[in-house]
Amino acid sequence: MMRRLCFTLDLADDADLIAEYERLHQPGGVWPEIAAYIRFTGVDRMQIWRTGTRLFMISEVAADYPRPAPHALSDAAARWEALMLRFQRPAPDLDGEKWRSMHLIFDLDAHSPASHNNMPPAKRTIGRTGLRVSEIGFGAAPMGNLYRPLADTVARSTLATALDCGLGYVDTAPYYGFGLSERRVGDGIRGKTGTVISTKVGRLLHPASGTPATGERHGFHNALPFDPVYDYSYDGVMRSYDTSLDRLGLAHIDILYVHDIGRVTHGDRNEEMFRQLTRGGGFKALQSLKNQKAITAFGIGVNEVEACLECLDVADLDAILLAGRYTLLEQGALDRLLPECARRGVSIVIGGVFNSGILATGTRGDNTPCYNYAPAPAAVLERVRQIEQICDRHQVTLPAAALQFVLAHPQVASVIPGLDSPDRVLAIRHFHQTPIPNDFWAELRQAELIRPDAPLPGLELA
Repeated sequence: MMRRLCFTLDLADDADLIAEYERLHQPGGVWPEIAAYIRFTGVDRMQIWRTGTRLFMISEVAADYPRPAPHALSDAAARWEALMLRFQRPAPDLDGEKWRSMHLIFDLDAHSPASHNNMPPAKRTIGRTGLRVSEIGFGAAPMGNLYRPLADTVARSTLATALDCGLGYVDTAPYYGFGLSERRVGDGIRGKTGTVISTKVGRLLHPASGTPATGERHGFHNALPFDPVYDYSYDGVMRSYDTSLDRLGLAHIDILYVHDIGRVTHGDRNEEMFRQLTRGGGFKALQSLKNQKAITAFGIGVNEVEACLECLDVADLDAILLAGRYTLLEQGALDRLLPECARRGVSIVIGGVFNSGILATGTRGDNTPCYNYAPAPAAVLERVRQIEQICDRHQVTLPAAALQFVLAHPQVASVIPGLDSPDRVLAIRHFHQTPIPNDFWAELRQAELIRPDAPLPGLELA
């Protein structure tokens, strides 16, 4: 249950205090750090009005407000908190019209990077649909407690920070936490206009028999009490769509992806599963939903190129969510898949941009670098070390290079890293905006660490 708090702040006739207050609220690079902190403490809405040096603040807060910060405050958030605590005093709950007659200087919902010098990610179009998505999106697998449990409060603040930063495309799936990710995502974006949502079909969630374990299942911790069951048929796709709407609490889904079709996932059963999509009507169901405008676009979400080519032969896809197969380490998709997508007007959404971690962590940390969901083999470690050496020479961070490399390809519409904290959202935004000199890309190409036919930021193909 939300409760309402009202405060008054009097900065007195102190020019330095007023200047500090205005610095913290004006357009600039510190706002997302402050917004992430405010939201994490349990504030849902906050508005501040000003008349002279007197300020009036009204907030709607959660029952457990104020929540302790999960980590050390950034400098900007600490300055903001110090200023608020020093000068705010409880105030009567004044009539709303009296508040609105003053000058509104601050609105938590309205203050986002879209109105700041820190521009949000540009938008790109999905296929021929006209649907535009932010080129940096939000991968919501961590919202389903992938690899580790994520508190509800952290999940909420992470998604809120992403939306504040302009990451307006959110990708989830029934499989992520067996419904948990969809529920959290729906709660986070419901009522907010301009957010594009994608989810997936191919698995139905059946109530778990007996008492499901509260630990780890299929990589998800403390997931909801359901078991995933493959079903790519017409009825399976329609049921998956309907139940996703229920879990999300939304009336419309923008993009539906067929999840994890292919031999890597299904082995000897792949032909059976693929027949469900073709003869069993799975692709027909997706086309029917698009024709009815129940969805705007559909495609597949996989981590193998061959499955993409097989599906392109039998369905009119709008997009492919490709995980880990077009990255700074892997460019095999340039052989057939990306040219075929260009010919057909199919967009690529990149998942697994860091190849399961090694392109984010590098090789120099204390933890074992992971590649493709396993410890990185020696050849991959050596290749990454060579890339790191070039990064050092040009003062470029490895994750910034990995993120910006894939966005240089014209078929790529968005990159959707999995994000599990406000800090990681802010880091991704930083990697996206970090300037990288052309000489860095030229040296990578000269060292044959990326293919000669791979498009590069700021460079023409040789």
